[in-house]
Amino acid sequence: MNKFLKVWIRKNLLTPNNYTAFVSIKGKVCMFEIVDELVNEGMEVKLEIAIDILTRFNRKTAELVAAGYNVNTGLVHICPNKKKILNGGALNPKVTQEFITINPGMDLCIAIAETTVEIIGKQSSPIDIISLSNIVNS
Repeated sequence: MNKFLKVWIRKNLLTPNNYTAFVSIKGKVCMFEIVDELVNEGMEVKLEIAIDILTRFNRKTAELVAAGYNVNTGLVHICPNKKKILNGGALNPKVTQEFITINPGMDLCIAIAETTVEIIGKQSSPIDIISLSNIVNS
């Protein structure tokens, strides 16, 4: 598959001569569509079996992260975190937040390194747009 991204750039207002790139999203793909592509590429496992294996893999990955393990799937590294708020030395479950950190794994880093990026244009800064609308509405 051709790894090619089209991006819009917008001037970074905090640092001169710098731009931020925003990817032009092509659409969305779910697990079923990915497995279907693998089957079309010649994967010798039936679609239903592959979906079952991946569903079990996702469930087990989620269980391990929820149990406190750092999980490396090859595609991503997933680390559990918990922001604990202690009031008077006691955990307050109403304000404790659970979240995860996801970082790219080796497979994703290699895919990104092999991706071509094309700048398709410049976007105006949101501040420029607000200023323009203020002038028009005056």
